[in-house]
Amino acid sequence: DDSQSSDYTIPEQVNNAFESLPKAIQEYLKSHGINIIYDPDIIKSGAPGGYSPNSGNITVANGDVTTLLHEAIHAIQGSLGILDERSLSAEEFQAHALLDAYQAFFSLIEGRGNSTTLDSGFNGEGNSGWNEFLQQCIIEGGDSYSFDRDYFINHVMDYFDLFQQSHQNSGHGYTDPLENNYNWSWEKFLDMLGL
Repeated sequence: DDSQSSDYTIPEQVNNAFESLPKAIQEYLKSHGINIIYDPDIIKSGAPGGYSPNSGNITVANGDVTTLLHEAIHAIQGSLGILDERSLSAEEFQAHALLDAYQAFFSLIEGRGNSTTLDSGFNGEGNSGWNEFLQQCIIEGGDSYSFDRDYFINHVMDYFDLFQQSHQNSGHGYTDPLENNYNWSWEKFLDMLGL
C-alpha cells in the first residue's frame, strides 16, 4: 500500500537532508509512516535529534543529513522490533557503525573528507583502528568501488568494546552488556544504505 507516500510531507528545513538520504531509506520512512519533525529546541536535550518509538517520529534540530540518517537507522530498528532498549549499547553501536560505513564509502567515491562517530570519544593510546577497518571494507576496482559486506559483518563486532570505551562518558554510557541473540539485520541495513 503506497497511499501514505503521497501524503508524506517533509519540513522545509530538512528537505535537502531528506533528499540526500539513500532512496531506499527515504522510501522506508515513507512506507512505514515515520514522520520527520523539525524542532530546534530538541538541542536542549543534549542531542541534535532523536527517534521516539512511542510516536514513531524522528525529531531533528537542523538539516544535517548525518543526524537524520542516524535517527532513520534507529527508526528502522524500531520498526524491525530491535529497538527495545534491552541492549541500548547494541542499538547505538549499530547506528554508529552503519553511519560510519556509509560515510566512509561515499566520502571516498565523492572525494571528500570523512569523520567517524563510533570512536569519537576514543582517548586510548595510538589509533583506534576503526577508520582503517572501514577502509579495508572498501574494494577499489579500477573506476569503481564496492563494499565488502562479508568482511564488515564478520569483523564489525571486533569494535564493540571500542565503541563502549569511546562513549563511556557520554550521557548514556553505553556500558550495558550485549543482549543475547540480538538481531542485527546487517544485510537489510546494508541493502538500504546501498553498500
